[in-house]
Amino acid sequence: MLKAPDEKKEKWKKYFQHQEEVFSFIESNSKTLANDTSLKYIRTIKFIEEKKTLEEIKRKLKKLENEYKEISESEKLPYNFPIILNGIENIYINTNPAVKSVSINHQKAKEKLYLKSLEEFEKEFKYDKKKIDEVMKKYRLEVEKIEEKILEQKIVLEMVYITYENLLDIAGADKIQAHFPNGIEYLLNIRKIGETRSKQRRYGFILLDNNATIQISNKQAKRSHAYSKTLETFVFPFEVYGIYYIKEKKSNQMSIF
Repeated sequence: MLKAPDEKKEKWKKYFQHQEEVFSFIESNSKTLANDTSLKYIRTIKFIEEKKTLEEIKRKLKKLENEYKEISESEKLPYNFPIILNGIENIYINTNPAVKSVSINHQKAKEKLYLKSLEEFEKEFKYDKKKIDEVMKKYRLEVEKIEEKILEQKIVLEMVYITYENLLDIAGADKIQAHFPNGIEYLLNIRKIGETRSKQRRYGFILLDNNATIQISNKQAKRSHAYSKTLETFVFPFEVYGIYYIKEKKSNQMSIF
């Protein structure tokens, strides 16, 4: 008799086998209208012409959905679960740079912002010890050894960091909004037959009962109120990951730079 963890593991194994069978059936009985699938995410739009086939896919997906919810004990379906949309005439695929936004404020004063490895930092200044010490002191930078796991191996890295408190003080700010590149954001604008307005949804595993027109939209212009057009930035004298927008300046005090 299987123990509880082993029993659940076996259930997941059967689920993924079942999922592979269902996905294979969809692939064999559909026409691909668009595809931008990665190793991690399924982004595809498929058209199922035969109504009987579509009904069969619906039954298979319902069974797969029930199986997933039972094992996961959650009503939320996984990102790659197929979605059937009916009566769609046009789909516009939009891609934009995705951004991870982090708030740097006094409530998190002791948190650390890791900027780069000590090796990269020293290399950037051509190993000029005098210049390195000068920048470290001026910008209140410190070094910490952290352990990371890369390809199943544990390695120790020496990282240059600054505390949130010191960054705010040096920048003359009470609040900084840091933006870090975070891949590409994929969104769909979907318009139904007979309608004039479109609705937006994420780009995942999309199944259609109509041979819709698919178009790839041009990169959208930045909004007029975007931080890059309205806020000052704090810039380090060396390359760093991300952009640091001064959202709120320090009251009655200017930056020391």
